[in-house]
Amino acid sequence: MGLYGNIIFPLKAVNIPNNGLFDLQDVTDFHNFKFVMDLLIGPVFILYKNERFSFPISVGFHWVYFSTVFDNEFEYKNNYIGVGANIAGRYNINNLISIFARFQFAYDFYGFYKEGSALTKTWNISPSLGISFRF
Repeated sequence: MGLYGNIIFPLKAVNIPNNGLFDLQDVTDFHNFKFVMDLLIGPVFILYKNERFSFPISVGFHWVYFSTVFDNEFEYKNNYIGVGANIAGRYNINNLISIFARFQFAYDFYGFYKEGSALTKTWNISPSLGISFRF
């Protein structure tokens, strides 16, 4: 069983307006994100592994939490749930430290808001590079 978590401080976002074209926007123009936190939990399948390198894939339940201020006036704290997957390449420097490149994507289909809850269609794509420590 695997557990992947991220704390994100977003700077850019892709907006898809009604015309269907992608538009990269600076989210600081209209949002003041405090932070975004997400969690993916599910089984991990190791596609390849040797002494130094491993290639794990995980699929499972996805949860994301947004804490943001919109137009410097309204504060939103929203939760979304759905399904996601994580594909990574991990290189072990030694028994305690490794570096990784990871690509996580999720489809969140239900949102919980201050005003209630609703079905949603939210895609999350999160590439990342990092260092991991084994305790």
